[in-house]
Amino acid sequence: MFELQEERIRVRAYELWLQGGCQEGLHDQNWARAEAQLHDEDRRRGDGDLSVPLVQRSS
Repeated sequence: MFELQEERIRVRAYELWLQGGCQEGLHDQNWARAEAQLHDEDRRRGDGDLSVPLVQRSS
């Protein structure tokens, strides 16, 4: 389950990076935005346990 969530976040963060002009140094910001966007989308659909973060990113 966590692997699927992490992949969703990774893909969304990549999309945000592309949309932002592929700027370097924004990985953490793009990751956080992606996680927040997906969390909101899941909440609106009623998916997931909102009491825990989607996934902890490993460095």
